[in-house]
Amino acid sequence: MKLAASAAPRYGSASKEAGMRTFVAVEIAEPIRREIQAVRDGLAEAQANVKWVEQDNTHLTLKFIGNLSAGQMPEVCAALEEAAADVEPFDIEIRGVGTFPKRRPSVLWVGVEDPSRLLGRLHAAIENGLQKLGIKKEGRKFSPHITLGRVRGGKNIGALLQALDDEQPAELGTSRVSALILFESKLSSAGPVYGSLAEIPLRGSRSVECGE
Repeated sequence: MKLAASAAPRYGSASKEAGMRTFVAVEIAEPIRREIQAVRDGLAEAQANVKWVEQDNTHLTLKFIGNLSAGQMPEVCAALEEAAADVEPFDIEIRGVGTFPKRRPSVLWVGVEDPSRLLGRLHAAIENGLQKLGIKKEGRKFSPHITLGRVRGGKNIGALLQALDDEQPAELGTSRVSALILFESKLSSAGPVYGSLAEIPLRGSRSVECGE
């Protein structure tokens, strides 16, 4: 489904209409998620003030969209289907650990390498497709990574950085990318809870209904 440019709805994180907090991601293979959990557990021994990502929430984010209403979902799904249909399934390599930024880290991550360059192509297609719907592109270069945790304070930060150095290089394996997932994120007292709204296969022809 395509909309004429004049009819394209305008929405995104700045939307005034209440809706679902959404993002686009790809799943990580379960064996790799277990390896990531082991890295996370090792880093946690530093006892730094970090909010760690739970194993079940481990994923590779490609695009944070923001708030969407149910009425806006079909156009988003159509844009994601169009992006996915142009890319065949591929492998990504999960290796290395690091921080954003380097000197005073706020995010801890596991690195993602894209030897086929299809991940970058898929990301660009998503950005271009959603931009037509009024969703702004990211202002920074795409740097694929899997978030391990977010630093909440300076406690034992030196020990944490040393633990990160000790983990190098962490070669965790290869994960197959075969579909895009449109997730909803709900905040709770225990942390975010993610639910799949739609799964869009790469290079596929199956029609996807959001929320099925």
